[in-house]
Amino acid sequence: MYHYYHKYVCLDLGVRDKTVALFGYYNFGLGKLIIEDELIWQGKDVITSRLVTELTAKEKELWNQKATYRYSDNSNLMMINDMNTDYDYDIVATTKSHLVDDTTGMVNKVRKWIT
Repeated sequence: MYHYYHKYVCLDLGVRDKTVALFGYYNFGLGKLIIEDELIWQGKDVITSRLVTELTAKEKELWNQKATYRYSDNSNLMMINDMNTDYDYDIVATTKSHLVDDTTGMVNKVRKWIT
């Protein structure tokens, strides 16, 4: 059933702090989030073209297909826009609204999945 699972790329953008990408899928039968791999960049290595090239290569290596869903934190909307428009790498920014901020709830959900 692995072929049918939704594959995810989750990106946490940073320059001073590390930029990290996680690659995984949700195994519905087991009710578990499975993290298969990660990529890490820092400082001068955080360049849109490099990220897109390495993210795409890792998706092909792991799944031989594009990820079903790609998400990024919204700390660098310009880079996310570049990925979408200039590099045709479809990725969605997460929501972080001061009006509807449920960060604690979202973090707790991820912790439960990992546990």
